[in-house]
Amino acid sequence: LRIAAEAGYANAHYHLGVLLRARGDAEGAEHEYRLAVDAGHPGAMANLGVLLHHRDPQTAERLYRGAADAGNAFGMTNLGVLLETREQWVDAERWHRRAAEGGHVVAVYNLGLLLTRRGKQQEGEEHLRRAADAGYRNAQYNLGVVLQQRGEFDEAEERFLAAAEAGDA
Repeated sequence: LRIAAEAGYANAHYHLGVLLRARGDAEGAEHEYRLAVDAGHPGAMANLGVLLHHRDPQTAERLYRGAADAGNAFGMTNLGVLLETREQWVDAERWHRRAAEGGHVVAVYNLGLLLTRRGKQQEGEEHLRRAADAGYRNAQYNLGVVLQQRGEFDEAEERFLAAAEAGDA
């Protein structure tokens, strides 16, 4: 992998960044992601955005937008999350929706949460249910909350149990 990265292959820099981050070397991962970003790698843009999200949100947004514009669903949903923190609900919904339409389960979940928070209960619940049925434990839990609030205690209990069995405390 290092040989390919040293030869300038963007994908190698990206995968080396992933490996370094998994090993806890954020600085090394950032270096490798930057090299891949310089070569236009959308996955590296999204991952570098995550590393910079709190430290440099403007750069993170630029990176997420680059990844999203290139069709990267991870970049789209992370851009949606960033826009939510700025209460830019319409733009956040648009990016979550685009990623969700591509099948990104976290985006389906994020879209469901955003919609329920914005009073679009039925559509929000549909997205939470899709993410829960795909096995996403946070969606299981939050769908359980929605169902419990509506008085559907039996299904809510099933969703809470599924979330707990998947590791949600």
